[in-house]
Amino acid sequence: MSSEKLKIMMCPVSQSLYIDALVKYLTKENVHVELIPRFNRTPYPFYKFLNARIHGFPLLHLHWMPFNWFGIMKLVRKLSKSLDVKIVWTIHNLLPHNPRYGSFEKDKEAMRYMAEWADVGIVHSERTKEEFYEMFDVNLPLYVIPHGNFNEYVKIIPSEVARNKLRITEDKIVLFILSPDRWVKGIKTFIEVVNQLPTDYLGLIAGRCKDPEIKRYISNAIKKDPKKFIVDLRYLSSEEVSYYFGAADIFFMPYERITTSGSVMFALAHKKPIISTPQGNLYMLVKNGVNGYLCNTKEEMIERILSIDSQYCQKNGGEEL
Repeated sequence: MSSEKLKIMMCPVSQSLYIDALVKYLTKENVHVELIPRFNRTPYPFYKFLNARIHGFPLLHLHWMPFNWFGIMKLVRKLSKSLDVKIVWTIHNLLPHNPRYGSFEKDKEAMRYMAEWADVGIVHSERTKEEFYEMFDVNLPLYVIPHGNFNEYVKIIPSEVARNKLRITEDKIVLFILSPDRWVKGIKTFIEVVNQLPTDYLGLIAGRCKDPEIKRYISNAIKKDPKKFIVDLRYLSSEEVSYYFGAADIFFMPYERITTSGSVMFALAHKKPIISTPQGNLYMLVKNGVNGYLCNTKEEMIERILSIDSQYCQKNGGEEL
């Protein structure tokens, strides 16, 4: 039996823990992975791609749509065809979170273009598979591979240690939303719900947010009762994220639209009960009354938050993992 390594190009180079975990796993399985930067108008990603192909890499594994322009995607497709490179595409989202190529209609056209180009697709749930075929009406073979957990990346910080560092008193019931950098994460609902909760509830809004409009909204919205919120909108290290999770009682991410959520995977790894919405793949991760609740309305969210037993959810959430 040959001991020669399987060779795979993977794109994009990313800070995503999903990519990091996948590369680590494949490397352990004797796969040689060559990371290719996101394709743009600079020559470097093309150099990396062509150099890898020359050195015997026959397969390109794409995540999301790693092309800064639609025209760049078309060029990479032509190169792939001419160089006989097979394409595997992991479809993390049915559409980008924000319009990527000018409008959602253009993004949908780009997704269909990717589906016609790829040889094989990967999704994280049967629901996504069904919705993808319904939305795009293509013949791309799709395989369901559930999203892996982030347990090995998480350091559990005891509540008292985390709260002492963040200066949060033990009498507060803390709801945490991570990196509210897109409207679809539900920051408006988060703030509206927290404002309607009793005075002993505290909203924790932390993590990178590059969108100036969202930043302005948060700043203005919390003026109604600033003592009910702690806001830290900067890039957080993994250790800092762990402190915020450690201080939280409930991870509250009321998504308006999502396919797969890395943030929810983080919450599960930190053994935090989750309040969210029945969007995308969340039905696979959040079991009502076990490790959280999926809610359809703000009223239901408030009811569940007021009734949730965080210790029970943490215990059962850990067993689910």
